Amino acid sequence: MKQVEAPGWNADWINGWLAAVGIVSLCGEAKLTWSSDARPHAIFTGINIDDMVEAWPSVDELSNLGIAEDHASLEGEFPRNPSRDQYNERADFCRKNDDYSLGATLSDLVQLDESLAHAPFSPAAPGSTGPLYRRMLRCHERVAEAESSIAASLTGTCERVAVGGLGFDPRRIMYAAVAKQPQRVDPVVEVFAFFGLQIFNVRGSRTRGWTSRILAAGSFRWPTWTEPLDYFALDALLDVFYNSERRWLFDSPTYSTVPYQPLTGADQTRAYDSQLHRD
Repeated sequence: MKQVEAPGWNADWINGWLAAVGIVSLCGEAKLTWSSDARPHAIFTGINIDDMVEAWPSVDELSNLGIAEDHASLEGEFPRNPSRDQYNERADFCRKNDDYSLGATLSDLVQLDESLAHAPFSPAAPGSTGPLYRRMLRCHERVAEAESSIAASLTGTCERVAVGGLGFDPRRIMYAAVAKQPQRVDPVVEVFAFFGLQIFNVRGSRTRGWTSRILAAGSFRWPTWTEPLDYFALDALLDVFYNSERRWLFDSPTYSTVPYQPLTGADQTRAYDSQLHRD
């Protein structure tokens, strides 16, 4: 039986958890479960590392995503805060192409006089860091050899690169604080986590699993489980998990966010560390 363990992708690391979900969304044969350790890590069945490498998106595939800034076939750029006409064009493309990338960052389910709503997993970034797509693409560009990089990432030994990533990995801040160097992320985790975000699409002011208080402790929760689940089974499990009346069904460790607290009103830094969650 095909199986891959990922001791470097622990369930209490939100980016590692999302990357594991991203693998399941990209590899149709993959099933995901979590180890029984006190600190669970991802275990994939039905696939091997070669399958993960094959699923690694190409530059051409990324340039055809609905949120690509310079889309392969659509005219004009797509900024972080697009006009409604720009959004509608991309939304139409995404509906026709079964593309979930737009919903991972933006929603038009707001009042007509309001700006389009961003998902909590699509935080603002300072300077020229840019939209979520650009942040992911910069990580993808730093992965020179997919096979060795993916294998290293799964064991937690992938070389971190000096980019901010998707913008919410707490480890990038800890690295910068300790090493006194620029923030650094695991580029493989960031790319796969981007594809894990599609299961948490934003709808107006609501994103699955999140409360409206994104800077408060416990604003987002995520589970682990002991049975191998494919993407559709995972989608159904999350429906049950986020139904408060059925939370008692989960006896595996679950986690919730501990957000970075901005130092000033102008501090745009975002990060979500974790704590073991208890209702």
